[in-house]
Amino acid sequence: MKQKKETVTARITALVFLIALPATVAAQSRPNPPTRANPLGPSSAAVREMREREMNIRRMELEKERNQQPTFEVSKETTRLVNEDFARIQTINAEVMHDYTSGAAPDYKHISEAMAEINKRAVRLNANLLLPSTDEEKSDQRNQGVLARQKGRSPLLDLNELIGAFVSNPIFKTVDTIDAQLGKQAKRDLQDIITLSDTISKSAVKLSKTTATRN
Repeated sequence: MKQKKETVTARITALVFLIALPATVAAQSRPNPPTRANPLGPSSAAVREMREREMNIRRMELEKERNQQPTFEVSKETTRLVNEDFARIQTINAEVMHDYTSGAAPDYKHISEAMAEINKRAVRLNANLLLPSTDEEKSDQRNQGVLARQKGRSPLLDLNELIGAFVSNPIFKTVDTIDAQLGKQAKRDLQDIITLSDTISKSAVKLSKTTATRN
């Protein structure tokens, strides 16, 4: 278990560095893909030479751009916070879901505090991970979509699914390449976690006050 935790921590640490790099630097750090065999048969010598020449030119361009880019370093404190927030969000969610599935009467005060902490840590993750921006939908449209998930069942279940999807995103497991689409999906999930945890926290505060008044 300790070895697995250290492996996840190392992957997240590397991810913080890779995602925080400017897009051009991240693209430059990827290894050149191996030349694929031509399914229609071997290429002629002229075609092979042309391809090799184009690859060499591209390598020179990338090298020139790399030398012109400023060095970007992620602080140890930022890496520590990302690892801490990433783990803590999962722990809090697991505790809340354990209470929810136990069948005991809901402790709205505890739920509100738990959701507030998840929200705080998700906001900080959103700032420190610097995931690709998602401009597909306006903020208010996304918020309406998140709130619509709550109809018909407890929003705690929706939040649990969002957190599960976020932490299991393959982008946190493979650090040698950065997939833009996976990055955007992680960004969307994280933004939805921020919105929904805040909504649940505020609702729990109201329910806590109502329950206290009745008693």
